[in-house]
Amino acid sequence: LGLLKVIKIIKEKYDSNVVLLNIGFGPDTQLYDHFVKQNNLTENVHFLGKLKNEDVIRVIKMCDCFLLTSYNVVFDLVVLEALACGIPVFVSNNGGNKEIIQDGFNGYLIPEHDEDFIANAVMSFDRTRVRTNARRSVQQYSLKAMISNYEKIYEEVIGKH
Repeated sequence: LGLLKVIKIIKEKYDSNVVLLNIGFGPDTQLYDHFVKQNNLTENVHFLGKLKNEDVIRVIKMCDCFLLTSYNVVFDLVVLEALACGIPVFVSNNGGNKEIIQDGFNGYLIPEHDEDFIANAVMSFDRTRVRTNARRSVQQYSLKAMISNYEKIYEEVIGKH
C-alpha cells in the first residue's frame, strides 16, 4: 500500500492532480482497489491490468516518472525499460536497483517505507538532468554488453573448477 499512500500524500499535501497508472495484476490488487476507493483516489489511480510489453513501453513513455517501491528486488528489467525511455525512476534502495541507479544522477533510490520522503522526492526532482542521464546509463545494459558480461562470469566459474 506504500505507493498508494504516496499518491494520497501528493494529492492532499501538494494539492496535485497526480495520476498513478498501475500495470499488472497480483494477489493484492483487490486490496489496493479497496484502498483507492476508501481514500477517494479513483480519479488518481488507474489499474490497467496485464498489458503486452509494447503497450507497457508506450505507457511508460507517457509518464513523468516511474515509481517501483518493491523491496524484494533482484534485477527488474522494467527499470531498464523506463531508463531507456528517458523516464526518471524512483526505486527502492536495495537489491539490483543499487547496481542500476546512481542516486540523483540517472534516477533516485528511495526508502521503501517512507511515504512522505518519496512524495517529496517525486514533487521536487530535477527532471531535465535525470532524463538525459537515464538514457545514457542504460547503454551498459545492452544485449551485447549483457551477453559479454555473462560469458566472462561463466568463463571465470569454469576456469575455477
